[in-house]
Amino acid sequence: MQKILNIISVISFVLVAAITGGGVFGYLWITNEDNQKMLQDKITEKVMGSIKMPSLSSPALPTAQPKAAGSAGGFSIPKC
Repeated sequence: MQKILNIISVISFVLVAAITGGGVFGYLWITNEDNQKMLQDKITEKVMGSIKMPSLSSPALPTAQPKAAGSAGGFSIPKC
């Protein structure tokens, strides 16, 4: 019975040490300014890649002329 409790105790110690070590490593990695800059660059690249920007050769606003009232498919105000 004592050997089983000792094995459980060792396993518990190893798990606690691994969680603590991972937390310290994660904290030190995320607070490093070089890593923050790298993450910001990656996130900015992903976001800018997903946003559709108008090209420089076309206008920013649509320039198509609206359909004339009364044409096929359009609505018009009836004349009294």
